[in-house]
Amino acid sequence: MRELCCAQGIFEKPSLIGIQEIETVVVTTPVIETGNDVDFDYAILDPVTSRSIIQSAGRVRRHRPVHGKHPSVFILGRSPIAMQGGTLAMPGVETRPVRETCVPKSEMLAKLEGRHFLDLAGQVNFGNIMAEPLILDSISFPLRDAEMQMRQQMISTDARDPLGRYLRRKNTRWNLMMTRSRKFRRSETREVLFFKIGDRPDGAVWYIELIDSPRCQRSHISDFCSSV
Repeated sequence: MRELCCAQGIFEKPSLIGIQEIETVVVTTPVIETGNDVDFDYAILDPVTSRSIIQSAGRVRRHRPVHGKHPSVFILGRSPIAMQGGTLAMPGVETRPVRETCVPKSEMLAKLEGRHFLDLAGQVNFGNIMAEPLILDSISFPLRDAEMQMRQQMISTDARDPLGRYLRRKNTRWNLMMTRSRKFRRSETREVLFFKIGDRPDGAVWYIELIDSPRCQRSHISDFCSSV
């Protein structure tokens, strides 16, 4: 963020005309909430997901103590997405299923006409924003419940859900669809060559050669095993 401001001369240009105090307004999608160590004075949040509200609020006065008693985070009473289409879709839990996942959209919010945030929040009081409502089942939180339903359908192995139906196919393990959609291992690979050296098969010794090693060295396999 600072590099962008410097590149545009945001700090230097006002000083040329004698302005010392600068207010910077950043308009961004919820992507600002993840992987960015920023610290804002105030924030106006789009209540499209429960996670977005909590994560984005954590970017307000992130490295500074609370100043005064006035609120520093404001949540819109209705998401602009809902204003345009009436539902929380693209983004949101009411987005139509896509070919990659085939997980159906949530119908849990259908009775909440207009998708107003007070209805989506249920019993949760966002006067003090914290992560506690995401893990407490005793608190009614319709938006959280709809998101949880979708996540459960995405990982469920029940035969009625997309992943469960896919896993029950005979050709599941004969294609790369699962590997591409759920990467459990590092993408970097190494080529390792094992070979025997000796005059006779029964007296030969196993060696290992790391093909992609900078030194491409050969090591006795016992040395390799003791180092891992």
